[in-house]
Parts: sequence; C-alpha cells; structure tokens
Amino acid sequence: MSERLFNRSRRYWRRGDFYLMATWYSSFSGTSYMRMKVNAWESGVDVVNNQSIVNVEVILESLNGGYPFTYDSYPLSVWVGNVELFNGYRSYNVPSNGSVMIYNGSVTVPHESDGSKSLTIYTGFQSAHGRATVNQTLWLTTIPRASQIWVQRTSDNLNINTAEYGQTVRLYIEKADPSFTSTIYCNWNGITEGIQERYTGDAVNWTIPVGYMNRIPNASSSWGTIYCETYSGNTLIGTKTITLTTTVPASVIPTFTSVSASELNSLVTTALGNGNYVKGFSNTRFTINGASGIYGSEISQYKITFENYNYGSVQNTFDIAPSTSGTVIASAKVVDSRGRESIAKTVSIIVLDYSKPKITTLNV
Repeated sequence: MSERLFNRSRRYWRRGDFYLMATWYSSFSGTSYMRMKVNAWESGVDVVNNQSIVNVEVILESLNGGYPFTYDSYPLSVWVGNVELFNGYRSYNVPSNGSVMIYNGSVTVPHESDGSKSLTIYTGFQSAHGRATVNQTLWLTTIPRASQIWVQRTSDNLNINTAEYGQTVRLYIEKADPSFTSTIYCNWNGITEGIQERYTGDAVNWTIPVGYMNRIPNASSSWGTIYCETYSGNTLIGTKTITLTTTVPASVIPTFTSVSASELNSLVTTALGNGNYVKGFSNTRFTINGASGIYGSEISQYKITFENYNYGSVQNTFDIAPSTSGTVIASAKVVDSRGRESIAKTVSIIVLDYSKPKITTLNV
C-alpha cells in the first residue's frame, strides 16, 4: 500500500483569539485522482475548566480532472487522542474536481495541569480505491493557569527567600492572563491572615508584622507560606504558594533598667554607713533591676562581670565579696529565651583598703 501525506497548518480568527487549524492530506493507494483531506482545529477554549473543544473534518477531494466517485458504505475511523469520535461506515459522492465532507465532529479535551496539551489526530478510511490514513499531532492553545507569586526586595525587585520581621517586601504576581485577579494570604506558625483580596495589579508591598515574633519566643527565625489564589471572574483557577524564612532583627534584644549595689555586712554599714565597702569585710549584693524580654521572649539568665570574673544565674542578684580596693566596676547583662543579650550597664563602687592588724614586734 502506497500512501502520501501532505501537511499544512494555518491560523484563523475566532472570538477574539487566534487558534491553530491543521490541515493534512493523504492520497489513496489505488488512485491518483482522489485524496483525503483532514482539518483539525481548536474551536473554543474554556479557561475556567482548563479544557478545549477540538473539531475534526474529513473531506474527500477529486483531483486532476478525475471522474466522479460514488460509492456506498466504506469503513471510516476517527480518533482524537484516546477518544474515538467515529467508527462506522460512510458512503460518498465526489463530483469531478469537487469535494464532499464525509465526517464532521467535535470533542472536549482536558488540558494538563499547566494548561498545555497536544494530542494525536488519527483518521483512516478504506475506500473502493484503497486506503488513506492521517496520523498526526495537534498542539492546542496553552490555557492560562494560576499566577505564580514571588517575594522580592523593594529596593531592586530581586527575588528573596529570607526577610526580617518588620521588613517591607514586594509580592510580585506573575500573571498568566492580565484579566485574572488575585487573593493573597499567608500562614505563619499555624495562623492564617489575609494580605490582599481580589487584587487586580501585579505587585503589592507588604510589611511583615513584627507581632509575628510573639509566636516564636524561643527562636530567632521561623518561616511562613504565602498563598496566591487566582480568579477568572468569580471562579478559582488555582493556587500557588511560596515559602519565606523570617528572622528576628538584631536590634530586637531584651532590656533592663539598671544594676545596683548594696552592702550586706551590717558591721560595715554600722561603722561606715551605706554606700561604703571594705576589702575583706564587705559582702556586696549586685541587683539587676527591671529586666524584660521582647516580643514574647522571657529572661533566661542574668550576668555580672566583676573583678574579671563572670557570673551567671537565673536569679537577678549576685552576692560577691570584693577582693580589691579602689574604684571597682560591675558590668551587667541579661539574656532572653531567644539567646539574645541586652546592652551592658554598669555600676561602680569604691572599696576601701583594709588589712587586719598584725604584730610585727613583741617586747617582753
């Protein structure tokens, strides 16, 4: 069996859009005066349901001044992808140098999740003059699907995957169709909140709420998911997401109001009054006052540095006996449950030198 296949495609205008029409020809094995012509095209696109309508026409043509062809009941098979549109018999009456349509049908074809679709068009006709076959691929329109969302810096519109709480970022919506609208919302630490509803533009600035830090009192970073729902009219097309890591700014640290010193040895205060300290006698209490965490954190440790020694405690008081004299400085810090240290504050005390009396010479 000898078959010749000719391919041709063209575009045609329908409902404001260009769709692709493909035309293929196949000669019959028993004659050069007749051929089969197959037209296949996308006659409609359903954006909401992500599907197209595909039409197929099968036409017999008389060529080269051939005589009329008139015959009854010959088998015809038409497939679009894995759907059999027709499997039966067709009679035909082809006038000289004319044509006749022996089949015209359509089928709804679902597209892939990304909106793309290609399928095989198969037509086989066994006539009185041999067989003609078309087996070709038809590429359909890629249907716009859900918009992709990106997080960007506002300074240069570069994509980022990490930002600080309190930072303003740009949420860029990469639309597949300019008529689509977007509803944007987020979920941080299990709590969902809206950002923008039915937005018609393609970018929106969003400041990451500093209050989200209250949800991570024991951590310096977390992450959240930003969702972008795409709508065509009132119909949801699909949803895309992006993950963003958020960090606690370095400036977010615990605080305290002051560090103070007092004498615990009543002998010293009785003899010298308050605010006086004596080497070898004093027992000095350092107190860190007014400590507090920030955005949900709690104070986990108090620290004192005194006479080149470091002290740490879960209590805010330290009882230390001075071992040197002169002006001595104590430096204090607090640490919160995120591991962040406060700015240091100091208190100075004046320690009087004292040596116990000793006998240098004994005369009897």
